[in-house]
Formats: sequence, structure tokens, C-alpha cells
Amino acid sequence: MASRTYDPRLFARVEFILKRQIEIATQEHYQAKFESWQISVMPGGVSEDQLGVARRKCAVKESALALALKRFNALVLNRTIPEELNRLEHPGDSSRGSSFA
Repeated sequence: MASRTYDPRLFARVEFILKRQIEIATQEHYQAKFESWQISVMPGGVSEDQLGVARRKCAVKESALALALKRFNALVLNRTIPEELNRLEHPGDSSRGSSFA
């Protein structure tokens, strides 16, 4: 990755997108945890299949949240943006690097 100067507007746009992804992933994770809790406290018990599905959904949402946080940290700490967001600056040009540094 080559060093280059970056457009502050692009950086701000990418930062906004990644923050929004964190917000969405957080909401979905909380919703999955709540649904899992609701299933586990149902009167009369639940089947292991229902509980397993709820737990798997919760784990998937947790992984999505972790990925969103990892991508945002890479932007803030290393000034590196995900490849799909790098195209915001250079549509159709995949020869450019993905670092803001």
C-alpha cells in the first residue's frame, strides 16, 4: 500500500459509514440476545432446537458486531479503509491502495 494524501471528506464519509455499521450491528446483536432470552424463559420450556437456533443467531450477530468494530479500528488506528469503501473515492479503479496514510 502506497502512502498518499487523502481527501478529508472521503475519510469523514467512510468514518460515518463504519460508525453506522457498528450501530446497526449493535442493535441487531441486542435484538438477538433479547430473542434468545425470551425463548429460554418461555413457560413450559422450549425445545433444544429452538434454543439452538436462537443461540446460533446470537453468535452470528456477535461476530458481525466484532467485524464492524475491527473495520472501524483499522480506519482509526491505521487509516486503512475496507476495499469496498475505497471505491467511494475512485469508482472502477482497483489499482489504487487502500490506506489514507
